[in-house]
Amino acid sequence: MITKLEDKVTELEQEVGWRKKLEKQLYESQESLQLAMDGAQMGMWDWNVQTGEVKFNQKWLEQFGYEPEEVTPDISFWGKLMHPEDQQRSQDLLNANLNGDIEAYENEYRVKNKSGDWQWVLARGKVASRDEAGKPLRHVGTLIEVSDRKNALIVLEKSYAQMEKQVEIRTADLLKANQQLEDEILLRNKSDSALRESEERFRMLAENARDIIYRMSLPDGIYEYMSPAVTEITGYTPHECYRNPLIIRQILHPDWVDYFDEKWDQIQEGKLSLVYEYQIIHKTGEVRWIYQKNVFIRDLNGNPGAIEGICTDITEIKTAEMVLAKQNERLDELVAERTSKLQIVSEALSEEKERYRLIFNTAPIGIFHYNSDGVVTECNSVCLEMIGGSREKLIGLNIFKSVKNEYLIV
Repeated sequence: MITKLEDKVTELEQEVGWRKKLEKQLYESQESLQLAMDGAQMGMWDWNVQTGEVKFNQKWLEQFGYEPEEVTPDISFWGKLMHPEDQQRSQDLLNANLNGDIEAYENEYRVKNKSGDWQWVLARGKVASRDEAGKPLRHVGTLIEVSDRKNALIVLEKSYAQMEKQVEIRTADLLKANQQLEDEILLRNKSDSALRESEERFRMLAENARDIIYRMSLPDGIYEYMSPAVTEITGYTPHECYRNPLIIRQILHPDWVDYFDEKWDQIQEGKLSLVYEYQIIHKTGEVRWIYQKNVFIRDLNGNPGAIEGICTDITEIKTAEMVLAKQNERLDELVAERTSKLQIVSEALSEEKERYRLIFNTAPIGIFHYNSDGVVTECNSVCLEMIGGSREKLIGLNIFKSVKNEYLIV
């Protein structure tokens, strides 16, 4: 009897050694996955759809300032952190993914961190497994903070709105001043003094404006008026514009010459675009963006006799657009690259788990698992044959209490 027990103890020793080796391999695979996630600065979730249990990695916790013990491992906890305005859209997209209407879940929304501040995040995930009926069992995904990009976009949108408002105000002022001038010109023969006062008001408005205000006669294309702001925006003085009516074509960026020729041909046909947007080359060599609004001034017969307009330097806004576009492009590349790396590591981990299960089930030695309390949680068929008992009897058995202390190896 003692000999048999000693033989079983020896077998247990071999099994424990084999089990530790497998556990080490599994730990190294998990460590590789964690390093990849940390390097990618990504949070990760693993959600059991049927039970509601969800696991978050350490990077997920760090992004929002939480400690592991402060997080409830349930999907409802995540929902409570989401901004109310973003919840419906997020739920609709998630349901579409779970139902198989869309292949993957991708959404940007706001999350409240531990300090109470809202952070923008980009979440991407998909259903990892389904049961035989097609119901989702497991949903996994990644999370990356995009607050800087979203905030930059919000600032840019506000800048656009402010620019449009300023242009509308300035255009309205110009049109109002122009109408006043036109009305008073019609009364020139009756009141020269009224005309001089009107011209003075227009001059004060134009000469103190930050935007270029101009008037060009048609069809010869000669400038009748050019405000002082032209020097700041183009580097050339009003006098240079009067002396050389073609100066605007000469300072055009090469990419916009054909565009301007086309617009000039349309003007000759009596057609005028209300808005132009193009680039010029400043006298210093600097490239600048111009936003221009135009209006025909017609004679008593209704024919175009002049063009009046206002030109605004929008270089800063255009620069901000290009910077944001590059940031978005870089972010998409980074997310794609890191998602690819995560996929590779995840596949490697899955292969490692599958190899362990194969070894566990086909090993010629008995293998069983037990928890920290000594309770057996799993065993292979060889182990059952060696012990001579049934699986039902072995699972749940406390080996610390069932094996004599002098033969127990931990």
